[in-house]
Amino acid sequence: MFRGKLSPMPSVHQRFAEWALACLLALFVLWSGAKRPDHDWDVIGYVAAALHADGLRGVDLHRHTYDSVRHDVGERQFARLVDPSDPYRAAVYASPAALEQNVHFYAIRVLHVSAMRVISKLAGCSPSRALAWLNGVAGALAVFACFGLLRAFSVPVWLLPVLLWWAGVRDVAKLSTPDVLACWLALSSMLALAHQRWRLALVCASLLPLARTDAVLWSLMVAMAVVWMTSMRWQPLLAAVLSLMVCAAINHLCQNPGHLVIFNFTLIQKHPWPASQPVATDWHVYAAAYARGVMHAIGQPDFLLWPLAVLLLFAGRCMGRLHHAVVLVSLCYVLLHMLLFPLYLQRFFVAPIFLVSTLLFREAWFWLKLGTSRVPTQ
Repeated sequence: MFRGKLSPMPSVHQRFAEWALACLLALFVLWSGAKRPDHDWDVIGYVAAALHADGLRGVDLHRHTYDSVRHDVGERQFARLVDPSDPYRAAVYASPAALEQNVHFYAIRVLHVSAMRVISKLAGCSPSRALAWLNGVAGALAVFACFGLLRAFSVPVWLLPVLLWWAGVRDVAKLSTPDVLACWLALSSMLALAHQRWRLALVCASLLPLARTDAVLWSLMVAMAVVWMTSMRWQPLLAAVLSLMVCAAINHLCQNPGHLVIFNFTLIQKHPWPASQPVATDWHVYAAAYARGVMHAIGQPDFLLWPLAVLLLFAGRCMGRLHHAVVLVSLCYVLLHMLLFPLYLQRFFVAPIFLVSTLLFREAWFWLKLGTSRVPTQ
């Protein structure tokens, strides 16, 4: 089975061109995230979480949150964020108590909120402006991680713009959510695996729950990959336990309303006051939520990646143990995430989409090179 490099060592000029391309793309993503953010409703939640951590409560929290967001996004965008035709948005805008209860959904993204607060204080800017810069920087770092992975997998670097666009790295950097931060850490853990930096991979994976608590699934998959690829045992086990403990501590300290409440809030009925969120008891309601989630996932352009990933595991000709581990981590993460929370949004899966797409291109590039080498000369 072929496991070698797919291309010769690049020249100095080629390496310079590759780095120049990566830097230009990183600057573009940084500019997009920091200067052209897509201000979705989550910007209100994260600004409120930051101000709540600073000690604001009740009416003060409500006023400062909405005043800050209005100042940054402008009146037209602000009107969309508080759209009176949306019962949930209108109710939260009208009620300081509702906003304060919603803070707990956002406070659990500890790394995201803490970094936003630090940037806001150091730069002397508003929390929403700090949020945009944070995601822009994280997006740029994710670009460099993607660049490193292409080089580590011997995939032509000229594919980087295509793969970044397909995976949605720029798009997720423009959002207010912590997905781009989690994406960067997830990609970094795979880059460390590719360079056999096992402990660094475990550290990156262990930090993931601080960005998104549901990313603890990726942490556990990385720990299992290190066990499979090396003779290490107690270090991956310690990293897995630490990830679970971090996740549990965040949920407790930030008063996470719990998976069942979040499931009902997001997938069944969005209630402006999460403390009194109705929780369905009829299993048919949950079955319908899963059915909607599966049908929505099947209709997404990137859904075809996952059956192709299974095919790659069993039929890939240039797959080594590292590549199998990367595909397995990505595939298991998507599957487990959908089993626990049947909502297929690309922003949840940017890292797996990039990784699997890269290895599919690698396989196609191998067959292209093989076919070219077999063409008889005239």
